[in-house]
Order: sequence, then C-alpha cells, then structure tokens
Amino acid sequence: MTTRPERFGLTTIEAMACGTPVLAAAMGSMPEIVIDGVTGFLCAASRCRCKGTVAGRPGSPACRAHVEQTFSLERMIDRYLDAYAKALELRVPPPPTQSMLRARRHDWWDRPIAYTEIPPKPKNLKWL
Repeated sequence: MTTRPERFGLTTIEAMACGTPVLAAAMGSMPEIVIDGVTGFLCAASRCRCKGTVAGRPGSPACRAHVEQTFSLERMIDRYLDAYAKALELRVPPPPTQSMLRARRHDWWDRPIAYTEIPPKPKNLKWL
C-alpha cells in the first residue's frame, strides 16, 4: 500500500506484474496506474483499508495482464517519445520563474511516511 503522492509507481507496477493486487491512496500517479476494483483498490489517503479481494481472489491474473498491456517496454518507449516530441513542439517547459525557484528549495514530494499528517503544499504555488 502506498500513501505517498508518487510521480510514477514503479513498485506498484512491479507488484501487479507479479500478480499482486495493490491498495493505494488516490493521489499522485496511482489513479493512472491502478484500475480500482480490478488490479487493486484506490482510496482516500486518510482512509486506506483493505476493501476485499481483487477479481474474486488475491493474485488476480488481471494485474499481470494490465501491466503487460499498459506498461510494456515498447509502449513506454513510444509514450516517452510522443511526450518528448510534444514538449519540443510546444517549447515546454518554459524557464522557471523566481517563484518556482524559491519553491524548489523544498521538495514537496519528499515527505516522511506520515504524509497524511503533514499539511499539503501551499495553495499559492499555482504552477504545481
């Protein structure tokens, strides 16, 4: 189970590749990786509890199939190349503003395990 806003849940994908369903807080990349009720369960960070079995039993073949279909080497390479091409076309990201540089002094993603007990990043950081 994860309660951190991961940028990409490699450990989540590794677990599903082994046929292990996951329980994850619906934050960060988890909603893009976990199919709620099929490859695991998504829940509010403050209320992550086991909700039952996945596809009738733990270790569902749906987990492995989802990883093979969605996160294969070929598919990931194609998606990265598409993202890089789009970024070059749009000339993004722009140079960082002074506000962005100040905010980088603290990595809001790098929080202790007790993530849910720490207040969220400031609302005035609109660019995040």
